[in-house]
Amino acid sequence: MTIDKLIKKLEDIEGITRDAYSCCPEGDIGTDTSDTMYYINHASDELEKLVIKLRKEKQVFPDWNDASS
Repeated sequence: MTIDKLIKKLEDIEGITRDAYSCCPEGDIGTDTSDTMYYINHASDELEKLVIKLRKEKQVFPDWNDASS
């Protein structure tokens, strides 16, 4: 799998988490819904950070490629 394909897949997953957050009904702080929204948002933020790191790696190792995938 190339780094470009990996970044694309992670961006797709990040988009899914943003959609999941948007689909949650608004909940009061401390409810199960607000906890769910927090964890979905946190996962999305972590995916975004990972994509940023991988883009930086791509600049350092532009030929990173595993032909097995």
